[in-house]
Amino acid sequence: MSQLSPRALTMAIRAVDAELCRLDAELDSAGDDADPDTQEIHLCYDLAASDLEDAYRPLCERFSNLVPYEQLVTRIRWVKQPPPIREDGRVPEGEEEVPRPLSPRALTMAIQAVAVEMRLLRDTIASTGEDTRRAEDLPLYEDYARAAEELKEAYLPLCERYINMVPYERLVGGGSSDDEHS
Repeated sequence: MSQLSPRALTMAIRAVDAELCRLDAELDSAGDDADPDTQEIHLCYDLAASDLEDAYRPLCERFSNLVPYEQLVTRIRWVKQPPPIREDGRVPEGEEEVPRPLSPRALTMAIQAVAVEMRLLRDTIASTGEDTRRAEDLPLYEDYARAAEELKEAYLPLCERYINMVPYERLVGGGSSDDEHS
């Protein structure tokens, strides 16, 4: 699987975090009567968030302009122990984290979360006039669109490799169950 760019990974992390925040609120308001399906979806997004974090942290060591993971997310999960750092500020050889490809599960959940954020932004942009629209909405939508393209490029080869992958168009809410993996 191809590696995602740091920008696409950042947008995927933000989208998954936003979806987790929405699910947290839904589960909190339901209390003990929370829908088991919602709890399972929450678990899937939480596992995807962990995979995305694992893929992002090593990039922060390689690229000094990346925002620390904790600043990307509003919902703080458990804190992973960072690798030990020497007095000179470097990570000892063999201790540094190595970027790894996202799991199919994390990629699937990231695609769905980015699609939700794009729909929400598209609705916001469409419902506001040019004079009342927030200046960051359109560039943010474009960032999500670029991330969606990269996620799609990483996902399509998985559809060829694994027979049980959901067709891409169904993941983003654009196709029926009869669609081919496209």
